[in-house]
Amino acid sequence: MYAHPLLVVQLCVLFNTMLQCSVVPETFHAGIVVPVLKDKRGDATDVNNYRAVTLSSCISKLFKTCILELYSDMLSTLPLQFGFKKKLGTRHALYALQSTVEYFVRNGSTVNVALLDISKAFDNVHNIKMFQKLLDLRLPPGIVELLAAWYGGSYASVRWRMCMSACFSLAAGVR
Repeated sequence: MYAHPLLVVQLCVLFNTMLQCSVVPETFHAGIVVPVLKDKRGDATDVNNYRAVTLSSCISKLFKTCILELYSDMLSTLPLQFGFKKKLGTRHALYALQSTVEYFVRNGSTVNVALLDISKAFDNVHNIKMFQKLLDLRLPPGIVELLAAWYGGSYASVRWRMCMSACFSLAAGVR
C-alpha cells in the first residue's frame, strides 16, 4: 500500500470497529450514479443505451475488498457460472455452449437451446433474501448484520455532466 503507515493503522481500527459493532460510516451509504453510453454508435437519446455505474467512496471499496478477502472461501459459485469471476466471462460461456452443441450434433442428437437474459438481475435483487442466503452460506451473522446496515441506508444521486439530481434511496439491487 502506498500510504503513510498511520493511515493503515487508522483504517485497521476503523474496519475492526465496523466489524465488531456491525455499523458503517454515513459516507459508505452514499453513491453517485453516472450513466455510461453502451454503444457510442447507437442512439445517445435512448435510455436503454446507457449502463448505470455507481461511484462510491474509496474507503468503502477498500473495506469491501477486505470482506471479500476474508470470506471468499464461503462465497464460492458453481463451476458453470462464468460471470463475475476472475479470468472468466462471456467468451468462456459461449465456448462451453458451442462445444456442448457440437458434441451432441456430432453424435446424432438434436439440440434445443433456451437462453435467459438476466442482464438486469443484479438491479432487482431482493436484499432480505440475499442476506438470508448469506446466512445459509454460514457467513457470520455480524457480517450479514453489517451488510444489512450498509444496504439499509444506501442512497444515491445521478450525475449528468455538471448537474446532480436529488438523492433517492436504493431499496433493491447489489452494490
